[in-house]
Amino acid sequence: MLKTSNVKHLEKLENDYKNHKLSDVVILSLPIHKNDILNPFIEKEINPVSAKTLARLVSNSDNLVAESGYLFIYGTPAQLIEAYKSIPKTSKFRYWISIDVIDEIENNTTDHLKHSHLGILMISKGDKYSSLDTKNTRLPYVACSSCGRNVKDWGGKKHLMNMKGAGVSDVWRDFYKIKTKKKDPDNSNIDLNIVDPLKSSIEIKGVGLPENVKARLLSLVESKKKNVLILNVDKNLLLPISNKKVSANKNPVVKIFDSKEITDKVILGDCIAEMEKLSKKYPEGIFDLVFADPPYNLKKDYKVYDDTLAEQEYIDWCNKWLELCVRLTKPTGSIFVLNIPKWALEHAKHLNKIAYLQNWIVWDALSTPKGKIMPAHYSLLYYTKNHNGFTFNQSKKIDHLSYCVRNSCVESRNHGLFENSYKVEVSDFWSDLHRIKHKKDRDDHPCQLPDKLMDRIIKTFSNKGDLVFDPFAGAGTTAIRAIINNRKYTTIEIDPSYKEITQRKLNEIKKNGDVKRISVSKKTKSIYSKKYLETKAQELSVSLGKKPTLDEFVRTFSLDMREIVNLYDNPERVLKAGRIGLINS
Repeated sequence: MLKTSNVKHLEKLENDYKNHKLSDVVILSLPIHKNDILNPFIEKEINPVSAKTLARLVSNSDNLVAESGYLFIYGTPAQLIEAYKSIPKTSKFRYWISIDVIDEIENNTTDHLKHSHLGILMISKGDKYSSLDTKNTRLPYVACSSCGRNVKDWGGKKHLMNMKGAGVSDVWRDFYKIKTKKKDPDNSNIDLNIVDPLKSSIEIKGVGLPENVKARLLSLVESKKKNVLILNVDKNLLLPISNKKVSANKNPVVKIFDSKEITDKVILGDCIAEMEKLSKKYPEGIFDLVFADPPYNLKKDYKVYDDTLAEQEYIDWCNKWLELCVRLTKPTGSIFVLNIPKWALEHAKHLNKIAYLQNWIVWDALSTPKGKIMPAHYSLLYYTKNHNGFTFNQSKKIDHLSYCVRNSCVESRNHGLFENSYKVEVSDFWSDLHRIKHKKDRDDHPCQLPDKLMDRIIKTFSNKGDLVFDPFAGAGTTAIRAIINNRKYTTIEIDPSYKEITQRKLNEIKKNGDVKRISVSKKTKSIYSKKYLETKAQELSVSLGKKPTLDEFVRTFSLDMREIVNLYDNPERVLKAGRIGLINS
């Protein structure tokens, strides 16, 4: 049963649902106040009445969720960070779903990063939760606005395409007006939407989710749709949580310190200990831009650092260096912290006490399916030391999402061979900067960042000659891009081997102006191609009506297991193609 309730009075909500049967799915839709998006947010300027109301709404909604059920909370990033603080320990964070509302909040910004991000927190009651219906909830394929081919370019893996549409990730950026449909010129079994890149299909109401966002959520919980409760919170019940009004830029007073001692230095040591030393020398802050990409506590293979800390131990450790990052930032400076959404929420809880949240940037870095929906994005938290007066250099406009990334199409657009040319300003969704995928572009570090990501941060949020700081030097990307972009740097690294890698590359830049990467030797070529094996896996799956075992697959086609191992780190991966064969058959 689907039930919708317009919540205008908290007491009535509590009384109405005191003896209410628990729901498998509760959707709490918070009212969207543009002030909560456009105003930089800090906890000391919060509206206390709104904070208490929000806490009660979240607590009451959680109480209405059955064991193993879902609670979805829709709202602005500032609202969701506050809402997260009221989630009881008996419930678990699962996803931060990011919704690009395109130009529905603002456009044509010049003095700050464009806001287009609304979000949905997905919380489960208890340690377990039921699967989402990602099999039938698919995203329609879109025709490229230039060449007319499918925007999803699968290259040599078109045999792995799901005919029903693309998989759902935790980044929803497809809400454009649909003009018409056409057949995919590369696959007549697939329909492509032709969209209007300049018009959004999202309508942000004062109360309630946009209809297409609600439809997708209900589609994902189809198996539990018989017992869904939607709570639409009235604007007059939950007022803006930010009390601060946007004011004209006034440059904060900055004390001048001599930074020669730490300029262009890679410091070997523990980041907290070294930052504490720096904060005693520079109590008013010394860095123009701070960027932190800490270990994510995901059991990565670092050589010195233990990436398997208990959750609270990890959070406490992060809070220490986060405070020091803010302390070491100049009054005119900016702070960026990169992490997965789970930890970004914890970071934001703490940072909101001591700095101004400007944007929750979604780095849509692509991923592979590893859960109920694809975890595709990293959270890049953008804070400033002061409400205003910080550096912002507007980026060049970038290609619209309705373009494909095929080299032939990109070159044709660059040469003006296509009539349409849709360029958009950079917002708080970054989908055009991809993770490092190839070993030839990577150093001996498990989490090396792409140059283009650091270039955008450094160029946009600092000026030439500014001092850029990174407490986790890693493979040295921040320092290297600082030099190349005519900035100074200070970094800290606890691992002597990574410090050596960074120092070697920095010396190479000073000598040659760039870094030469050592080519990586390829694996011995197999007698099979991946496409051949995956097509055979589909063929066998369809004939059996199920995914075969690896032994069945090898015996049926008399395959050499050594050759399969030569192609796949995990030979079971070849069988995943069988699932696509079953879906498309």
